[in-house]
Amino acid sequence: YRIAEGAKWTVDPFTAAGSKTEPVKPGEQLANHINALARQQGRLYASHDDGRLKILNTTDGSILAERTVPAVSWDGLAIAEGRVFLTARSGEVMCLGD
Repeated sequence: YRIAEGAKWTVDPFTAAGSKTEPVKPGEQLANHINALARQQGRLYASHDDGRLKILNTTDGSILAERTVPAVSWDGLAIAEGRVFLTARSGEVMCLGD
């Protein structure tokens, strides 16, 4: 994905653990493998190819929460009634939340 011109946050939230996060210039192409995105009430849910699911604050890009889930299929995230639903590559459908 690319960082948009005028973006409010410019840090790659999927930088490898222990690596220093560097600001990214607008228009720069990042080599991340984001499979699915969903947005609700100021939160962006992003699923990485390796099964990392992160919830980001849409205002500043800070990571609000993260967990490991089965690898999500392409565009396999949905949000409804306060729950996150995901479709795994294995064909499983999971519900995260009460």
